[in-house]
Amino acid sequence: MNLKNFFAMAAIALFAVACGNDDTTTPEQETAKAVEGSYSGLMSMAVSGTVASESETSVKITAEADGTVTLSFPAMGNGGSMQLEAFDVTGVSVAASESGTYTLSKESFSATSGNINLEGSNLAGTVSNGEVRITMDVKPGSMPFAITFTFDTQAEPTPETASPASEIAGEYKGIMDMSVMGSSQGTSEMTLNLTEAEDGTVTISVPAMGEGAMSMGSFDITGVAVSKSEDGTCTLSLESFETLAGSTNLKGSNLTGTVSDKKLNMTMGIQPGAMPFAITFTFTPETTEAAE
Repeated sequence: MNLKNFFAMAAIALFAVACGNDDTTTPEQETAKAVEGSYSGLMSMAVSGTVASESETSVKITAEADGTVTLSFPAMGNGGSMQLEAFDVTGVSVAASESGTYTLSKESFSATSGNINLEGSNLAGTVSNGEVRITMDVKPGSMPFAITFTFDTQAEPTPETASPASEIAGEYKGIMDMSVMGSSQGTSEMTLNLTEAEDGTVTISVPAMGEGAMSMGSFDITGVAVSKSEDGTCTLSLESFETLAGSTNLKGSNLTGTVSDKKLNMTMGIQPGAMPFAITFTFTPETTEAAE
């Protein structure tokens, strides 16, 4: 073999060795590669243990050359301070166990969500048989408290429960009594309509009633608060309100009531126009259930 051929073969051998070295991966890189992928699951955001937002979403895990992974979180939240744009958490460590479970961890991190700086801590997670669970605490911007994020591919959304306002929405037949200083001034058979508002309160629609000087046009009472007790009774309350009955201004006070077994009981004071005293309105059920 002449020298020219010898050097050519040596160069080919060295090139092959170099290429072989490029293909070599470290155990850390192999571990990171094992958890790489996109995972669909439920993301919840909680403050002081109370879940403020839930959404079905996808989190991406990307293996990095240094054997760590990057977690890519999509935009999430329900508006205001609980709304975040997409962000990445880099440098997350991955460890493998003999059982085949991979552990994710990062004690603290900084990230950017849109124009908001995030300070995170206590990131911990597991990847096992294609299932992922990740928790972490994140403090956005100048927020004085941290939000706890939990991503779980096996979690189910919390079932939506009907609000007390939606439960009692409907029409109620009964008798409305109008009294002054404890003396009844007449009664009227009527149907009150309770409508759920977006803020969880109800609007009570009262039809026209009364005769002569005690006659009154129909009117609506908005912003009536509703709460529900353990026995299923819903309580209505509104300290004061103003409304119109036709062209007459009404000032109301001390509205209280209950709805139980589809029966409505309610009292309130109303001062029409320039009248110097209030009329007490008392509604009692005529039937045992709300009208359909």
